[in-house]
Amino acid sequence: MALSIIVTDAGRAALVNAANNGTNPVVITQAGITATAVVPSPGATAVPGEIKRISTISGDVVADDMIHLVVRDETADSYALRSFGLYLGDGTLFAIYGQAEPVMEKSSQAMMLLAIDIAFADIDAAAISFGDANFINPPATEEAQGVVELATPAETETGVDATRAVHPKGLKDAVTSWLNARFGEGNPSAFMKGLLATASAAAMRVALGIKSGALKDEGAGGGLDADLLDGQHGAYYADIPARLGFTPWGPTNDGAGSGLDAGLLAGQLPSYYTNITARLGYTPLNSTAYTAADVRTKLLTVDGAGSGIDADLLDGQQGSWYSDVPARLGYTPANKAGETFTGAIHLLRAGSQEIRFSAGGSLGWRMISAVGAGAGSLYLQYSNDSFSSSFVTGLELTSTGYAASPNQGVLWGASNDGSGSGMDADLLDGYHADAFLRLNGNTRLQQDRGYLLYANGIKETWGEIVLNANSSGYWDYPVAFSNWVHPQISVTVVNGEDNASQVTGITSVGLTGIWLYTASNSAVRIYVRILGV
Repeated sequence: MALSIIVTDAGRAALVNAANNGTNPVVITQAGITATAVVPSPGATAVPGEIKRISTISGDVVADDMIHLVVRDETADSYALRSFGLYLGDGTLFAIYGQAEPVMEKSSQAMMLLAIDIAFADIDAAAISFGDANFINPPATEEAQGVVELATPAETETGVDATRAVHPKGLKDAVTSWLNARFGEGNPSAFMKGLLATASAAAMRVALGIKSGALKDEGAGGGLDADLLDGQHGAYYADIPARLGFTPWGPTNDGAGSGLDAGLLAGQLPSYYTNITARLGYTPLNSTAYTAADVRTKLLTVDGAGSGIDADLLDGQQGSWYSDVPARLGYTPANKAGETFTGAIHLLRAGSQEIRFSAGGSLGWRMISAVGAGAGSLYLQYSNDSFSSSFVTGLELTSTGYAASPNQGVLWGASNDGSGSGMDADLLDGYHADAFLRLNGNTRLQQDRGYLLYANGIKETWGEIVLNANSSGYWDYPVAFSNWVHPQISVTVVNGEDNASQVTGITSVGLTGIWLYTASNSAVRIYVRILGV
């Protein structure tokens, strides 16, 4: 049986030489046995519940990582062996093994002979030797003598086992079976051996007695596949269209009437396209039907109004459609000096003439330019159609500014602009600009951290900081102050302590930040608001 045994820490230490650069040879002299199911541990120094130690052991190294060990007990003792340990000559426990089920059981009438193969995972087995090596039956390998199992005929014939030995009869039977499977039962015969020994094909024909007879069935019709291509004679491939399934293009089937699509354009023969008029649906101009003069005449006949060509239209309409201007505008515009208008006039006209909107004496506009003086008046009045000079209400603008009268309003201009003019045009809801607090445009508005800069130099910033219980912290302003600051704080308890606001406050205040503290036993969130310049 092959066991993976645990080498103890003491056993590994015994292997290391004094210079710590190699191994010491060690000698295993005794085996300690026990009926206890031991769980092997590298730290073990003795076998738990040890029954006895046996010094009649023998072993040998059978591979780089494996030793073969034989333990012999010829006493009348009886016991169940579940675990064992290997001791060095100085009493050091070198290795230990254990399992729950008995490895073997010894009776008083029997001799215990335990032969085991031990594989080491990381130790060179060549460094281990044994005190008594006069009896040992190790497994045989290609490098070491030992006990070997003979292969069965089936294992020999299969030929894949590398651990069993083959005896002569098994070897002969396996070779014979292989030859019979390859050449037939009883082969090769003496006759076949003679053929295989011939030096040339001619000599083989002589040995067969056929001499040159084999040459007479050579070539086409000989009945041999050697003169066939894919099982067909050469004549089979002479009919190319039959082999291809169609007639390929070539000199014999080129041009019109060949029946091949290669002579078609869009599925039509060239003669289809000689009737251009039929293809186009109209008769085009060409040099054989028209002269240059004919072309010019033809073009002139489709020129101008009524030609049916869109080139003489504006937004799809003939020019005459636009000659009726009142119809296009929807009203009659004033378009001539001195013209008398009645009804509703909708178009203003500059110059020395009246320009008005009126409708039978209703609200109207009137403009009069005095000849020579260049002065003018613009009236907004309730009057009849004759534009009498008596106003119900009016607004007059002259070349020198504006004239005020009981029935005239004040018109804004350069002479009454700016603060103190008495006009509401420079007020917001009746207030001047200095009544409002203005920003200078540099603003950051965020819920957790923001600031406002006012035009009068005042700065306002705000934010929040969370302090753990019984701690302090620093909050830096989003914008620095220049001269003075006025802080305000409010406290919110994070985990719920009633007196947190009474034990939270300001340690120190600077122009760039503020130190805060809390003596609360719970975390607090502090909201900070700072005013200053």
